[in-house]
Parts: sequence; C-alpha cells; structure tokens
Amino acid sequence: MSGQILRDADLSQALSPAWIQQTVFGLAAEWGKSPLEALKAEEVFHSNLKFCTVWAKNKFPNDAIQKKAVEARELLELLE
Repeated sequence: MSGQILRDADLSQALSPAWIQQTVFGLAAEWGKSPLEALKAEEVFHSNLKFCTVWAKNKFPNDAIQKKAVEARELLELLE
C-alpha cells in the first residue's frame, strides 16, 4: 500500500496546475531532452495514466486526466 501511495503521489504531479514547470521542464532536464520533447510524451502519458489508491482515483477522475491530455496536445500544437 505504501508503494501505491508513493506512486500515486508522484504521478499526481502531472495533474497539478504547475505541471508544465514540474513535469515538462523537470522531466526534460532529467532525461537530458528539450522541454518540447518531453511535452510530446505528455499526451500519451496522460492518456494512459491510471491511479492505484481509492483516494487518487476519486481526486483525479478519468475526465480530469483526459482534460490534461487535451491541454498537453493543444499546447504542443501552439508550439509546433
């Protein structure tokens, strides 16, 4: 259970209002890639995002996750 809580907490960062800073720029730096390259992976990531704990499933329903995928796609379209 503690592993699921940690996993859900980590994944929930991708749904925070500051996701562009925390996820895209942070992940790009970790991967040694550009933020644009990291952003290209976000729609696929969000489209497949699943939580383990009941709390996370209630806090982040599928429609909220799909909205983030759309947000990532729209942002990418603006930048390309």
